[in-house]
Amino acid sequence: MAEHNSAADSWVALHGKVYDVTEFASDHPAGPEPVTKLSGSDGTETFSKVHTESMLDEFTPLGVLGSV
Repeated sequence: MAEHNSAADSWVALHGKVYDVTEFASDHPAGPEPVTKLSGSDGTETFSKVHTESMLDEFTPLGVLGSV
């Protein structure tokens, strides 16, 4: 997962699941920077400060943290 840490290839772990947020970053209401800043890492703590876990329901995870 750590290899996917750029704006062109951005994966983020949230609540134990890994998401490819590359395409979503440009659509993020606060702009792409908050999303790509977490690329290649577990962004759960930062994400949880302003979002609910249920907001992830519209996204399909790539897998579970530790398996991808």
